Amino acid sequence: MLPSQQKPDAAAQKAPTSPTPTSTPASGGKTKGLVGQAEGVEAQSALLAPEKQPPAAPPAAPAAQAAQGGKDPKAPAAPNASEVKVDAAKDKPAPTQGGDAKTDLEQKGIAPEAAKAGENLSPIRQELLKQFELLEGKGVGMKEFDAICSQGEWEKAKEKERVAKEAAEAKYAKDMEAYMKLDEATRKRTPKPVKQYVPVYTTCIDTMRVIAQTAWKASGLAVKRIDGQKFDQFSFGSESRTKASKIGAWEEASPKCGKSPKTGDMIMLEKAGPKIDKLAEEGRGLDLNAKAKEDKLKKEIANLEAASSSTISAIATAAKAKAPQVQAALEKARADYETAKAGMKVKLAEAQAGLATKVKGGTKLEFSHVGFFKSKTDELGPDGQPTGREVWLTFDGGQSQIAGAIGGQGAKAGKRYYDPATNMITGEASQGGAMRWLGGWVDVDKMAKGS
Repeated sequence: MLPSQQKPDAAAQKAPTSPTPTSTPASGGKTKGLVGQAEGVEAQSALLAPEKQPPAAPPAAPAAQAAQGGKDPKAPAAPNASEVKVDAAKDKPAPTQGGDAKTDLEQKGIAPEAAKAGENLSPIRQELLKQFELLEGKGVGMKEFDAICSQGEWEKAKEKERVAKEAAEAKYAKDMEAYMKLDEATRKRTPKPVKQYVPVYTTCIDTMRVIAQTAWKASGLAVKRIDGQKFDQFSFGSESRTKASKIGAWEEASPKCGKSPKTGDMIMLEKAGPKIDKLAEEGRGLDLNAKAKEDKLKKEIANLEAASSSTISAIATAAKAKAPQVQAALEKARADYETAKAGMKVKLAEAQAGLATKVKGGTKLEFSHVGFFKSKTDELGPDGQPTGREVWLTFDGGQSQIAGAIGGQGAKAGKRYYDPATNMITGEASQGGAMRWLGGWVDVDKMAKGS
């Protein structure tokens, strides 16, 4: 979703007294009563909750608790570093899922360390995990997604884009026609017409907004209000850095910063610029061409091996003579690819270092995407050793290829690769999959009043 298309949380201050799970939203914006009134929160909980809630898990026996670490089962749990320090009356842990929570959460793609931590997560982080689970694989046209974007809203947005694109195409054609009619001397000093960019709506910002609102209300915690703002805001979209900084909740990312987001934190990605995007595109082209060439040579070698067994002496002799030449060509192609790949890596590293220098010097980057952080693990190489990169699991709206969703648009968890040395992270597939700059993240615990 684009910055200009995000909707302020203030639009949802008036909540309906009952849910409206239809494809046509109730008046008052997409939030459908998620902010301000308890009735709206209950409506959203009813909309996103499973039809049958599992029974609460029975408390563990004292003996079993003592066996797990030898601690006094009656002693209070030590406070977790990520827990919010708020009014004790409000700081109530959310109920846990019944059964084997770890197994259940892992099967549904919930963050592994969050499953292990269980109630050690702060209330807001627990509620966010529940929302990720409930909205996993849901999309436009499904009742669970209506509070984010109904089918009617999606179709209206796409029709608006279609009309805008047609208008942009017509204007560009007209401008080019006029440009080409200019005499050569005039054309040289006249800027060439550029096709107007038409913003494309996705659900990433709206997904974050609705999930955050619902989770905060369910947590029983209150958020800090930005000075001068007359309404509570639970997520910030493309304004994450600016607004979260005002309440002390923003964490800026940079190469080798030594920091990482925690489960439920809201990450913001920024575009790395045309130079890095072009190098990434060239890298993908290099990979594709090398694979095509290798496949062709392998096929030729297989054909020659078959021909070498021919009962026709001339064919067998010719095949045996040519096979070493083709094998040598294959080895050379592989070596050439590795050389080109190494050169590409050097160029990319130089571009990434240059980007880091520019950002440090105050260069502002263009917004790309927002999502929720779930977990991370070290990336391992073929030898089983860490490569230095990290594999992040994030939960994001604005995703494509959601089964059963209109336009394939919806929300799901997915992997991203983050390099702490360069601060580069996998971008959105809908934006070409190019690497992005990790701008930073909103620490949700620091959003809470009293933190």
